[in-house]
Amino acid sequence: MNEELRHDVNVYLVDDDELHLKILKNKFYSSTGYRLVTFTSGEDFLEYILKKPINTRHYHIAILDYQMHSNNNNEAKNGIEILQLLKDIHPEFEVIMLSGANDEDLAGKAIRLGATEFVKKNENSFTRILNAISWIISNSDLKRKKFEYKIATSVFLGLLATLSVSLAVLYFIFPEWFKI
Repeated sequence: MNEELRHDVNVYLVDDDELHLKILKNKFYSSTGYRLVTFTSGEDFLEYILKKPINTRHYHIAILDYQMHSNNNNEAKNGIEILQLLKDIHPEFEVIMLSGANDEDLAGKAIRLGATEFVKKNENSFTRILNAISWIISNSDLKRKKFEYKIATSVFLGLLATLSVSLAVLYFIFPEWFKI
């Protein structure tokens, strides 16, 4: 059954292999509480995210199949091309590249272009995808907490400086207040 419902985690699964898409979709629904949207082409996915505003407080994770063929579109883009376009549109998106091929050059290229993980399609791919999603969430939470700490520290130091300057000014204007 679903673990904790995570409506702040949006997973976009893009794979032209409808059987594989259906298997992953069922696994997501039965074992996670993430919001899941599926697409059978990269172009449909890009069209969707261009039309729908995204909440930047939520996590957005795209799982892109590398090799996407379309019977209707001989010029369908592959996962690397979709990754590049996605990062141009929404650099904050995290991407997990999924491929049936175990190609180190392809994996390296995907990582260089901004993918967080490269997962080979096999019996362990769903587990690796979930691990990658968990890492993405943990890493993003850590970055957010560091940013919040930095802001809080800056505000505290600013208040402390303001208080110090105010006391110094008061001391010079009203020195009798500070005599014991």
